[in-house]
Amino acid sequence: MNLTIVMPILGRPLFTLRALWYLNLVRCPCRIIVADGSEDSNMARILADRSLFPHLELLHFRRLDVSPNAFLHKCLESVAMVDTPYVQMFENDDFIFPRSLQRAVDYLDANPGYVAAGGAVAGFYLGR
Repeated sequence: MNLTIVMPILGRPLFTLRALWYLNLVRCPCRIIVADGSEDSNMARILADRSLFPHLELLHFRRLDVSPNAFLHKCLESVAMVDTPYVQMFENDDFIFPRSLQRAVDYLDANPGYVAAGGAVAGFYLGR
């Protein structure tokens, strides 16, 4: 797929691992750039083990988020690493559907006058 997913993270490692586990399970065909802003090196150590997410093409890098400016710089740096025509920013508490991403990419490929494609956000609630 001609799409790279950029996931800026800061803390919440279980959300990050859950998101990557899900993307691995659905065999997301996109390259994923994890832009890590935390001081903790545990995520780097975990993601260095490529056997945990064998169906993902992952790139992980760390730039400390010490200020809002540093966060924006980290996001700019991660987008500069993208070598596909399209990029999707993705939070680690979201679930995305690769088939929907493919439909958006197909639409943009077929309509070069458009610069973005979007969809609806579906929520769910685990009530009692």
